[in-house]
Amino acid sequence: MLSLTAETYRRAIWDNQSAYVEIWLEKDALAGVVYMETEPWDVPLMVTRGDPSVSYLYEAAEAIAERGKPAYLYYFGDLDPSGVDITRTVERGIKEFARDAEILFERLAVTAGSRWMNAGC
Repeated sequence: MLSLTAETYRRAIWDNQSAYVEIWLEKDALAGVVYMETEPWDVPLMVTRGDPSVSYLYEAAEAIAERGKPAYLYYFGDLDPSGVDITRTVERGIKEFARDAEILFERLAVTAGSRWMNAGC
């Protein structure tokens, strides 16, 4: 039992930090790849699978508000019209449901100024 505990023990590294971080992702198909990067750092990966439901946004906002510290949310999504709309929907919904929380929401992937867009890809 001690051996299993030693192998599976994981300290909650964000509990004692002054800020909280989440990664938001539009595409479920990329979740496995992104999760491999977020999991070692204990950073939650929130996958919207397109337009997220109101209940999904509400629950996420409640969890952020309960932490009582600044939250940094980084969104990875497409630049197509629906991807841009999802960005607005997520940011607006989270901030609306967690009005008293300090939230920085930033879109990081596939933006108009990104190298891939300028290369014509």
